[in-house]
Amino acid sequence: MIKIQKVRMSSNPNAEVSDDGKFNVMTDGRLYFLVDFADPDNPFGGRRTRMVGQQLNSAGDAEWRVTPESIRALVGKTVKGDIVTRNVEPYEVGDNTVTQYTTVVFAHETVETVFRQANHPLTEAEVEVEAVTTTKVVADTTGEIAS
Repeated sequence: MIKIQKVRMSSNPNAEVSDDGKFNVMTDGRLYFLVDFADPDNPFGGRRTRMVGQQLNSAGDAEWRVTPESIRALVGKTVKGDIVTRNVEPYEVGDNTVTQYTTVVFAHETVETVFRQANHPLTEAEVEVEAVTTTKVVADTTGEIAS
């Protein structure tokens, strides 16, 4: 479980802001905001942020699949998910090469997909570990898959 701490806009002074001042704007014009999450059992643990943005519907129009109001109503509550750290393909942060990434993964998501969509693909070894872990979770839940 993870606790929704705060709903906010980007603190980046270069982030574009919508005309009404309530959202940030992606380069393609879609709106987004940020949600901060924390471990509800460890107030000293880290906080992680996920972006929530408009998605394009089948007609190519931007729409909210999860409304900002529904997320704001959950501030202070817990949702199913976890703050996950994994080994990823190396990437640069300033002058440093980094090989780990941490993000929020919700219960209905797979670790591999969330990390790939954040442009931090898992290493091959981590992909194999995730495959074994996913199989075990399904087996423990349904009793249908032997590990």
